[in-house]
Amino acid sequence: MTDYTVIANTQVDPNAPITSELMTALRDNPIAIAEGAVGAPRIASTAINVPITFYGVGSSTGDFTFFSNLSLGDYALLRYDFVAEETADSTSTSNIEVRMSNNGGSTWSSFVNISGTVNRDAASSGSGYIDMRTGTVRGLWSSSLSTFSVDATILSGGGNALEIRADVGIGATISAAVIIQPLIGTAT
Repeated sequence: MTDYTVIANTQVDPNAPITSELMTALRDNPIAIAEGAVGAPRIASTAINVPITFYGVGSSTGDFTFFSNLSLGDYALLRYDFVAEETADSTSTSNIEVRMSNNGGSTWSSFVNISGTVNRDAASSGSGYIDMRTGTVRGLWSSSLSTFSVDATILSGGGNALEIRADVGIGATISAAVIIQPLIGTAT
């Protein structure tokens, strides 16, 4: 990490000499600020361009997709939050799954489970992070019956499109909502 150097007002006065120390500080300080170095000013959240939040919702007795082929490769890190519930008359278990594409949805990785079993008549919820640069997903799911954590690679090397679906079992009816929020920077 680059060190942050405080530049005194006297060093930038009109008649102040230009020194190698001043030039080094002028070169390194922006890097130190971006890296969050000790003593460096912090970047205000209003200065960071956080794009819109994507929201998907569905209810079905068959597989249904919350998001499909979103162009999310411009974002390095995504946060996901979701809640899901099965109806009382459901007869099988369901999960929330995610897969990734590195060619805009022409081909897809296998689905990775990001939830534990969705409960009947009891809302369950989960949240986590998807790294579009590496293809990794990390998260935690909590329900009245159990907890579930995930730390997996969706697609080695990352991707530029994402699909999240409810894997609805035979005889199951599930209602769910998912929010995806890009958090930081670009993937490239």
